[in-house]
Amino acid sequence: MATATRCVPKALLDGVGAERLIDCVRALPDAAGDQVFLLEFRLGEPAPAADLSLWAVPHTPFADFLVARGEADGASPAQRGLAHYLKDVGRPEGFLAQWLAYAMLEYDLADTREGELPTPGVFLGSRFDNPAARAANDAVRWRHGNPGVMIAAVCRAVGWREDCRERRQVQRACDLLPQSGYSAQVGAMPEREPRAIRLVTRLPAVTVPDYLARAAWPGSIAKVAALLEEAAAFELKVSLAIDVGAEGLLPRIGFELFLDNRWKAPPQRWHEYLKRLASHGLCLPEKEQALRHWPRRELLFQADGTRRLLSGINHVKLVVADGSIAAKAYPMMKLVPGQ
Repeated sequence: MATATRCVPKALLDGVGAERLIDCVRALPDAAGDQVFLLEFRLGEPAPAADLSLWAVPHTPFADFLVARGEADGASPAQRGLAHYLKDVGRPEGFLAQWLAYAMLEYDLADTREGELPTPGVFLGSRFDNPAARAANDAVRWRHGNPGVMIAAVCRAVGWREDCRERRQVQRACDLLPQSGYSAQVGAMPEREPRAIRLVTRLPAVTVPDYLARAAWPGSIAKVAALLEEAAAFELKVSLAIDVGAEGLLPRIGFELFLDNRWKAPPQRWHEYLKRLASHGLCLPEKEQALRHWPRRELLFQADGTRRLLSGINHVKLVVADGSIAAKAYPMMKLVPGQ
């Protein structure tokens, strides 16, 4: 993965930001890059820096590494909890495997001090993000996932004690989802304040304003409606990310915007929307240009042979908090044997 970072345009990743990312990658096993991985760029900020997300899928070398680390002497509660999750969700007969499928580790690097490796956030993927799983379940409430199981699993995976008030609020947020909506991921970021459970839901964009109003989100519904209306003009699909605390929904929410085929979509499909973000002052011109020329395929020469790097924009995220809007881009990358 360290070699792959050199393919990123310098307007997006350079200097201290690149060093932080490379330091993080070098502190992880080589197997961490066996699955797809995701970079996160803050489009309105001048610093060329990135955060990193990695997938831990049961029975892969990276997941096996995390399990072994969590079972070793001296493992932290979070490491032990994540190991337990990966083992249980990897067993077809395991209880967690009924509801969840994988773990994604998110490293906040852009604000990390030099030489530090942050404790990652953990996001657990709902099995109901698979259309076949939803179709096979006749109980509408289970299509939303099982909030109690999801909260228990993610709290243990980051070393938290469960909070019954938090659980009730997440349950309420799930119960209020429209019939066509469902929980795609549940996550927690242990180094962020205030503490919250991140719930990533997939639901039709037209239902989002009403859902937020019924869930008592303390923000401007009119601003949200305007953002979604503009995204719809570019044929973008929406996921809603909400932070749920002990008192209810927090002010910060995010809208993850996708094309149908996500990161494999031709980059031209994103260009006009990125241009629109730049016109709103949400994306710096140099970063918009860098994403416009994002490399789709690169041949990398490494000590153990060649690799082909495939990449593309997976999604764009709009974060609404305290009356302001920020935009982020998330390219997805995958290393495959070179040809």
